[in-house]
Amino acid sequence: MPLLFYSPKFILPKRYNNTCSQVDVLPSIAGLAKASYRNTTFGRNLFDSASKKENVAFIYDDALHTIGIINDQYYYLRNLNSNNEEFLSMLTDAAVPKNNITDSIKNHLQKLTLAYYETAKYMLLNNKKK
Repeated sequence: MPLLFYSPKFILPKRYNNTCSQVDVLPSIAGLAKASYRNTTFGRNLFDSASKKENVAFIYDDALHTIGIINDQYYYLRNLNSNNEEFLSMLTDAAVPKNNITDSIKNHLQKLTLAYYETAKYMLLNNKKK
């Protein structure tokens, strides 16, 4: 999904091909505006070049009961009811062939997906405004 920030006074024209999601919009706007803010969400400032966070987007689909992670190359998807998994290429929309390298990447994305999911559940109950 394309995302466009237009602010010639604050940023130079540049095209980024990074994976991001809706939760990144507000931290990015606050960063552009140089507004002080406390971020207690999954969102990140897309213009923060010092950030070493992975370019990923966590996906939760309540209707299909699935969770997943998308990065610049892959989409890992897990059904919460059946635990069936899919590992797809973002470039070809096809299943990723199995080998030692792709198995390692799938393993990483699987762990990251579960970590985001568990963190999201925790945040629903414990991320209260102070």
